[in-house]
Amino acid sequence: MKDLRLPFAPPSNQILTTAVLRPHRPGEKSGICTAMFRTTNYHCRMGWNQEQLLGFALTDWLLTSGESVERKIHTLRSLDGLSHAERLLWEFWIFDMEQQNGGVGQYFLNRPVLHWNSLFALSRSALPSFSAFSEKIESNVSGAPDPHAAFHQIEVDVDGLYSEIRVPVLRELQTFIQNHLANAAKVEPGGREEV
Repeated sequence: MKDLRLPFAPPSNQILTTAVLRPHRPGEKSGICTAMFRTTNYHCRMGWNQEQLLGFALTDWLLTSGESVERKIHTLRSLDGLSHAERLLWEFWIFDMEQQNGGVGQYFLNRPVLHWNSLFALSRSALPSFSAFSEKIESNVSGAPDPHAAFHQIEVDVDGLYSEIRVPVLRELQTFIQNHLANAAKVEPGGREEV
């Protein structure tokens, strides 16, 4: 792991950040890049509010968790071995990275519609804040021969809407994953739940 320094931060400040250089399909080579940066009081000087700081923490969690699922996919060489929660996390991780990098339109340009269909189906009951947002998109792209072109026919600022709900959605996703892990820990290796 290479230690990189931010040009505007004091040299002693570092935080861990992970970026996927090219989100990929199962079986393709990974392009994961991890860099170390540390912050101590730097965020205080930037004037970030609690919601922004929470967003940064949730983003770090999403990147780390998504990378973990990605590594599992590469080990398994398939999506079939993923739990419902892992698949939701992975699909949302890809969606969020594409949106943060170039907007929701970029997601529909770079990803096959099967990814959207999977994310839409998996998120409906697990992520209430995302469901209302995704319905606006789904009504336009569902069944369209070119989902990217259909996406651009939406008359609302989808990226602006996503920015407004991103932190609540990440909170819901983190809670859903934590509950899934807690429930999985209650199950014995034989498949029976603890009493």
